Amino acid sequence: MNVPLTADSPVFHDGLGDRLPVADAQGQRLEALRVSADLLACPAVGPALRERAAVLASFAHPAFVRVHRVGPLTSSAADLAVLSDRPDGTRLSSLLARAAAGELDTTPRVAVAVLRQLVPAADAFCRHAPGLAHGALAPERLIVAPDGRLVVADLVFGSALERLNLSRRELWRRYRIAVPPTAGPVRFDERADVTAVAVIALALLLARPVGEGEYPSRVAALAREVVDLWVLRERPMPPAVAAWVTHALQVDPRNSFATMADAHAALTCTPAWQIDEASARCVLAAWAAGDTVARQARRSQRIRLATTDGAPAMPPPAPVAAPPA
Repeated sequence: MNVPLTADSPVFHDGLGDRLPVADAQGQRLEALRVSADLLACPAVGPALRERAAVLASFAHPAFVRVHRVGPLTSSAADLAVLSDRPDGTRLSSLLARAAAGELDTTPRVAVAVLRQLVPAADAFCRHAPGLAHGALAPERLIVAPDGRLVVADLVFGSALERLNLSRRELWRRYRIAVPPTAGPVRFDERADVTAVAVIALALLLARPVGEGEYPSRVAALAREVVDLWVLRERPMPPAVAAWVTHALQVDPRNSFATMADAHAALTCTPAWQIDEASARCVLAAWAAGDTVARQARRSQRIRLATTDGAPAMPPPAPVAAPPA
């Protein structure tokens, strides 16, 4: 790998490590994620990252940042980085922080626009190879491009994080990774990705990040809170979408989605599918640009997300219970 252009100024930092702008021999703008020392303290992490990068070598999808390779960033044997394309845009975690500060007008439409892009993309990712799941989906790893396209980063960490053998609470505290309840060791499978997508939607519906002490202990209460929150406003959340989020949160393992394909199929039977991907990008671009632009975009696109009495119910695997009112 080449020497970072601004090695002392990471563009973003989270529990996975520092993101540094780098350039290849042709001057192409790339990004190197220098893996955190905490992760590298586990000897299995480096081999797991390389193995996942090899699996994804043939994966190409416009919603995912392309990974080039995993290797040392400097001459230090203890230094490991993931080299990938450098996407333009703003991380969803930054936009949520602005929403919490009252700088962005956040409505259920924004959550729907994210789900409309993220769920089919995540389904395509899981279908690439048997047993494949992202494993680290979170607002910190989603980028909203200037045109409103949603881009997913940090694709190679799922199997590496699984080998840490951390609890649900520790995974959330250290890496903001939400995983479903399990009787044995935490598995970074498709159910985990479904749960992570649901928590991302939950944060957007709350118009703020989900706090460190709120997951997993308060996730059911938060699901009820968002329904009550939007019932009292002029722009209520479609009940079928609220039910989808509740099922995706895996609060009740007997009444949840086992795979991303199940979650995808169920979402297509909600009002979320009344918006096409181009309109979803328009909504996200307008939201990220600010309050006034977002409202103009909603009017011009005439996106109809309010459900009716005849709205279709979600299909199996589980019967859809009415969300709390």
